[in-house]
Order: sequence, then structure tokens, then C-alpha cells
Amino acid sequence: MNDFSFKLNGLTHVVLSIGFTCIASVALSQFNMVAKALDHYKNNEFDSAKYCIDEAAVHMETADSADTWYFRGFVYRALAKESKEQFPLSKQRAAEYFARCIKLDPSGANANQSKDVIQNIAISYYNDAVIGVKVKGEIDLAVKSFNYYMSTHLMAYPNYNFNEKMVQFYLAIGTFYLDQYKVDGKNAAAEANWNQAKAAFEKVLELDPDDFNGNYNIAILYYNKAVNIVNMAGYDITLARLSDIQDTSIVLFRRALPYMKTGLDVEPENEHILEGLAGIYFALNEPDKSKECKEKLKAITKKKEE
Repeated sequence: MNDFSFKLNGLTHVVLSIGFTCIASVALSQFNMVAKALDHYKNNEFDSAKYCIDEAAVHMETADSADTWYFRGFVYRALAKESKEQFPLSKQRAAEYFARCIKLDPSGANANQSKDVIQNIAISYYNDAVIGVKVKGEIDLAVKSFNYYMSTHLMAYPNYNFNEKMVQFYLAIGTFYLDQYKVDGKNAAAEANWNQAKAAFEKVLELDPDDFNGNYNIAILYYNKAVNIVNMAGYDITLARLSDIQDTSIVLFRRALPYMKTGLDVEPENEHILEGLAGIYFALNEPDKSKECKEKLKAITKKKEE
């Protein structure tokens, strides 16, 4: 824990490292339970500290003290760190108690640090969300962590704009499902992963219609699905079935086209986009446009070699 100062009844007591200095000389009876909680906290007796500070939080003489809720936040945060639960209730309670401290005394000595601690708790949820997607592949838990991140952060900064963080998060989810789709190939899970990836990237575009990665990845989803359908056709396929496959692939290529074109508007010299467009225009029997994209690719390659 970072060092900080705790003010009790107008007196400042410096708190060092993991504990608070003992406040044995508190004279006013209404602060006895707070003082006892401080002593227990100093000795890492967090359950006992919780009992005392909970009593202080409902006592008529200390319930409206910002200091009571400030310290209560630290007690519950310590309990959360000891918990083995994925989402310990004490962790969220800690954030709520720091927010209560801010509400009771917005300009007080402990208000700014309360905001910092709330933000740190929120960041821990965000880190859990990132790990949930990129390391564990536990998407439901990652989404829950991300929602906790946002709701907690708002306790300290109610006007915070989460758009950029949400775009990054849903891109990560979409990329996870896209990678799964590529691995599954013809498996039964492939269609479900394709739909999940598409939904995540569409969420990105709801937040930012011009986001390059959102547009490009949806285009790739349609493009790859069209190519896979064509490649899955066997040599002994009937002409009628071949016609159906071609019609389906053309629909998918056409759906990929506007996303790929938006990607080109954002990054006019992106080689992946130009390659994709060349392939789409070729599949849609628009050779002139396909050739134009290939020529742009050649020009970019030549420019890099100079």
C-alpha cells in the first residue's frame, strides 16, 4: 500500500507501508471503534478491523464522517486481496466506500487519494478482462470484468468516456473468435465462432464506424467464408450445387466489399486491403477494378524498394 495520511477529528496521523500508526490517545468516545479498527488493521487482523469499522459506519456519531468511509475502503480492499474468489464482493464494496468518502467531503484531504484508489481497483478489473480474453479465452468472465471496470471507474470519474477502451476490448474479443474460426475450419463450432467474431466487430463499428480494424476484420470474415465455401466444393459436385455455391460466395464477397472499401478510405496504401479488394473484384467479375488494385500494390512495393 502506498503511504498516505489519515485525518481523524482534525488530527493528522501518518500511515506507513501496510499499516496505520496506533491511535491510542483518541479522546472522543464516538471514535473508539475507528481507533480499534486502525489498530487491528496495523496488525493485519482484517476481520477484526472489519467488525470495528462496520460498527463505526452505522454509529450515529461516525456514520457521516468521510474518514470512517475512507478507512473502511482500505479495510475491505485488504479483505479483497486475501480472497480467492474471482469477483470478491469486498473489492467492489471497497470502491463504494471510497466513493462515499468523496461524496461526504469532496474537497477533503482524502478525496483525491480515494479517487486514485478507486481508479486502481477499476484498472485491476480491466487487467482481468484483458487476461480473460487474450490468455484464458474466458470471454463471459472477461465481459463481466470489463463491466465492473467501467462501473467502478465511474465512481471516481462520472464523465469518463469509455469509447476507446471499449473499441480495444471488443476488437480483442473479435480477434479471439476470428482466430478460433480459422482453427476450427470445417468443425461444427466454426459457424458459432464466425458469428461471435462478427458481433464483436460490429460492436466496434457501432462505437467508431471508421475504425480500420473493425472494418477490415468484418471484411475478412466474409471474404474467408466465401473462399472456404468455394474450396469445399468437391470434384464430383453437380452443376446445380456448384451454381448455388457460386451464388452464395458472390453474396459474401459483396458483403465484404463495403467494409474493405471503408478500410481503404482510412488507410489508402494498406497492402492487405488492396490485396483483399483485388480478390473481391476478381470474384465479382470486375477485372478492371481488380487490375487497378494490383497496380496500386505494385506501385507501393516499388516505392518501398527505392
